[in-house]
Amino acid sequence: EGCRTVGLLAKSMGVQFATLAELFIPTLLKQVGSASSQIMTGAAIRAMYNIIGCTDVGFPRCIHLLLEGYSSKVPPLRLCALNFVTLCCSLWSTDGFDKYQSLLKTTIESGIIDKNPDARKAARRLFWILYDRKSSSNINWREYMQKILKNIDAQSRKTLISEIVTSNGNVISLSCELKELILKFTPSNVGGSTMGVGIASGSGTIPNNTRPGR
Repeated sequence: EGCRTVGLLAKSMGVQFATLAELFIPTLLKQVGSASSQIMTGAAIRAMYNIIGCTDVGFPRCIHLLLEGYSSKVPPLRLCALNFVTLCCSLWSTDGFDKYQSLLKTTIESGIIDKNPDARKAARRLFWILYDRKSSSNINWREYMQKILKNIDAQSRKTLISEIVTSNGNVISLSCELKELILKFTPSNVGGSTMGVGIASGSGTIPNNTRPGR
C-alpha cells in the first residue's frame, strides 16, 4: 500500500514531486534489492515506473541515485537500475543527464559486459537511446557514444551493432551519419554467416508494456 501511495502521489503531483522523489527513490531501490518478497519488490518497481513517468522534464537530482543503484552487488537491483536509467533517458529531457556523462559512460561500459544477459541488453538499449538524443548544451552525446563503441571489445561491439542491423547489413531508419558509423565497425562480410542476426525487439526503445501509466 505504501508503494501504491507513492506512485499515486507521483502521478498526481507531476514535476512538483521532485523533492519527494529524492526522498523515496533510495528507499524504493533498497526494497528492490532486498528481494525479501516478490510482491513487495514488484510494488517497489511499479512505484519507480510511476515516479519516472510522471513528468517529461524529469528529476535530474535523482539521476545519480539511479546510476549508483547499478554499483550494487545484487543482480536484480543492478538490472532494475539499468532499466530505470534507460527509461529516464527515453522519457526525460537529456539536459539533466549532461553532468553525469562520465558516470553514464562507466555504467554503459560495465553494463555491456555484465554477467547478467538481461543487464547487458539493457545497457545496449541505453547506449542507443543516448546516441539518438540531442542536448541543448555543448554535450555531444552522439560523439560520446561513438567513443564508447570504439573502446569496447570486438564481441561486445558486434552484439551492440547487431541489434540495429539486419542479417544482410542494411540499417533501418537511421541517419546517414549513424549508418556510416555502423558500417565502419561492421565486418566486410556482414552479408554472410558471420553476423547472421536479425533486428532485436525494441531497437533502443522502451517496450510499450514497460512504460508506466500516465
